Amino acid sequence: MGLLDEPITYIGLDIVPGCIEFCELAFAENDNYQFVHLDVYNGRYNRNGTIAPQQAVFPLDDASVDVAIASSLFTHLGTLDVARHYMDEICRVLKSGGQFFNSWFRSPPNEVSEAESRTAYREIDIREMLAGRFTMRYSARGETTAPHDQWAIVAVKK
Repeated sequence: MGLLDEPITYIGLDIVPGCIEFCELAFAENDNYQFVHLDVYNGRYNRNGTIAPQQAVFPLDDASVDVAIASSLFTHLGTLDVARHYMDEICRVLKSGGQFFNSWFRSPPNEVSEAESRTAYREIDIREMLAGRFTMRYSARGETTAPHDQWAIVAVKK
């Protein structure tokens, strides 16, 4: 049984209009799947975006989400302030006890970078963003500088 067979409501958010269009076509037969374009500025992926990254608001109610997935999101946000803002938004919409799957490029082993093409934060900063709000259940990978070796974390909101 795959995810498409589960009786869930899925809401996908992205700043790239083409990604939203693709998902809307690919999942057109799934009435419980919704895809929302967030017109957030990103120097690499949405240069015409009209919303400053620090002002982005997820169009979801407080404590309304059971599972949040941020796969390769934090690897393209640029500054630590933007990452903190997105973390605040995730915490706002995620229910207590909700699961949070996320990935990062961390330093070490990577050099700290604010490049939106490959953002890397200090491990201590990532841990501080999660601390007090989440219990880390699992982490793996992210121990090399290989192009796709991201530190994968599964956490549960307190």
